[in-house]
Amino acid sequence: MAARRVGSRRPCRPAGRRQITARVFIDTTYEGDLMAAAGVSHTLTREGRDQYGESLAGIAYTPQYRPRKPHEQPGPSGRTSSGQGVWNRDFPLDPYVIKGDPASGLLHLLATDPRVPVKVRNDMQRFGLPRDEFPDTGGWPHQLSIREGRRMIGELVMTQHHTFGKQVAADPVSLGSYGTDCHEIRRIVKAGVVTREGKLADLR
Repeated sequence: MAARRVGSRRPCRPAGRRQITARVFIDTTYEGDLMAAAGVSHTLTREGRDQYGESLAGIAYTPQYRPRKPHEQPGPSGRTSSGQGVWNRDFPLDPYVIKGDPASGLLHLLATDPRVPVKVRNDMQRFGLPRDEFPDTGGWPHQLSIREGRRMIGELVMTQHHTFGKQVAADPVSLGSYGTDCHEIRRIVKAGVVTREGKLADLR
């Protein structure tokens, strides 16, 4: 996450720690932990396109990430001939209990839904967090990879216009470079297949 100017001459007192006073704080944490601890205004939800005039905001169904029938099947390596990795989300998966019948209801989780056959549920429950990694945190990594974190609402709100180079901050405190890359927010049924919603990458 890019460095962020959090405040001026403002004390910061994270929970359970001593108070620290400085002329300026720059939050370089991954999810904006410092600004949240300091009480700086921020959002966690997605804004609509009209909020800041961002074409990529709000609900998104990017054509290149929609399931498609003619998608090349992966080879023994799990990748296509071009080297692209593919996953089940790239193929048009039927989401219904009875294939092709919306009235039969949706399938929700293979490991726990009682409508799923016991054999399938038991097989899926074999998968989980690794027992030999991060044993002190129950298999969870110490730092999660969170692509979309807190968004500071201050004198300047960083938007798509800044990351695409169409607008320049008058008083920058850092410099960074990376393509637009948001993982899907959810997987829902659209046009009869499981579809990724919210996936964006390298759109300029």
